[in-house]
Amino acid sequence: MRAIVTMAIGSIILAATASAQTPPAAAPANPISQSIQNAWNGAKRNIVESAEQMPEAKYGFKPVDTVKTFGEILAHVAGASYSYCAGAKGEATPFDEDHFEKTARTKAEIVKAWRGLQPLVDWLDTHVGAD
Repeated sequence: MRAIVTMAIGSIILAATASAQTPPAAAPANPISQSIQNAWNGAKRNIVESAEQMPEAKYGFKPVDTVKTFGEILAHVAGASYSYCAGAKGEATPFDEDHFEKTARTKAEIVKAWRGLQPLVDWLDTHVGAD
């Protein structure tokens, strides 16, 4: 019995010293930049995934008559994103900000607008996100 207790205590001490020697995770070089990058990554993921997951029949949903529909909001944000991303890259925007609001009427058209934006988003991720 005494040998088992001794082995258990020895194991606990060994585990404690091993974990004490593990260095803590390094803090980001710039926590503000990292926070903004995390928010940007979350927004990208949430918008595209909500566009893909919402059934086509619900793209016309709006909680009250005075606001845009779900599909109109996604189309508007897609157009604005082209403007912002192209501007950050120093290029002319390929679409007016309201282009997709006027032309994208179906789920497939709105998701396609978001997928077309991916090269500009990828460029931003590699050039603007650097510390």
